Amino acid sequence: MPEYTAPEPPFMANNKYGYRVNISNPYIANLYVRYRQKHGIALHFPPSDAERLDFERIVIPHLEKRFRCKAPTPNIPPRIASNIPLELLKKIYSYNRTTALDIKPPAEGESGTEESTKK
Repeated sequence: MPEYTAPEPPFMANNKYGYRVNISNPYIANLYVRYRQKHGIALHFPPSDAERLDFERIVIPHLEKRFRCKAPTPNIPPRIASNIPLELLKKIYSYNRTTALDIKPPAEGESGTEESTKK
């Protein structure tokens, strides 16, 4: 008899990239493929942070209803948030001033990526 394995949870907390949706869940993985196809995002390349966060913004209300649980509060690290379009960040955080990040543009000559900070 096959061993029972619990399904992957729909949400993740404390992800180092600020992601909240667990795309390892089979139901969510299917939604993610459909999202990428609809938006013309190649399936054989990893998505950008902005593409992944936009998917999460769109799908979280549906997942909260389907799985009957709340998604964790957004917590996008500043090193990633500095490379995300401000309009998308406003949508993710619903521009609630108590949770919105204080985004500062990278200093002149900095790209805001980890490679530029390793020097």
